[in-house]
Amino acid sequence: MAETFEQAQAAASEIKVTYSEKKPDVRTELSVRAASGEVQPLEHTSDRGTEPNQPAPPESKRGKPDEAFEAAQLKLDETYETPV
Repeated sequence: MAETFEQAQAAASEIKVTYSEKKPDVRTELSVRAASGEVQPLEHTSDRGTEPNQPAPPESKRGKPDEAFEAAQLKLDETYETPV
């Protein structure tokens, strides 16, 4: 334990830190299970191409917001403004 601030600074300047580079483990539980043969990996194509494992674009539907708002059991209809 340093007795003065200067001793603490001198001691801290003597500390040398080294790092070793490692490859990160970015596997998911499913990928580990697939690699062990426990489950089969998904193989599918998208509408955009024929590359395996490329996800298909999400389905998108246009709704009727006014009708949905009127039919809702709980309605929050507020206007919020940010002062300038």
